[in-house]
Amino acid sequence: IADEQQDYGAGYIESTSGPSLSHRANVPYRITIAAQSGTTLAFTSYAGRTDADPGKPVSDLSIRSTIAGSAVSAAVGNAGAGNDLYTRASRGGTQSSQLTARMALDYASDPPGTYETTVVFTIVAQ
Repeated sequence: IADEQQDYGAGYIESTSGPSLSHRANVPYRITIAAQSGTTLAFTSYAGRTDADPGKPVSDLSIRSTIAGSAVSAAVGNAGAGNDLYTRASRGGTQSSQLTARMALDYASDPPGTYETTVVFTIVAQ
């Protein structure tokens, strides 16, 4: 509970580690991120609580990393409407970066529970 209070006090919760994203292409490209489906995060109330689904937007979740020495971050887009995470102006070798996630929190509108979505990464030639 102390961690939960800290998270709400900070206004967000952040992962401490995540998967790696490896990418390369023989042309300039950009990487976009979007929810696999829908516009809101799936919500499960904690056991013993009866909170209603707050309809938390997927854009309250952002993906963060350092790619090619630069910090990158983007909010997760709605399904079918990806937001740009990274743009590479030239072709080149493989890049691999660890990802983390940050979700905005507001105690007045985000009840304690589990929020989830599947994030789709798409690489698009420029």
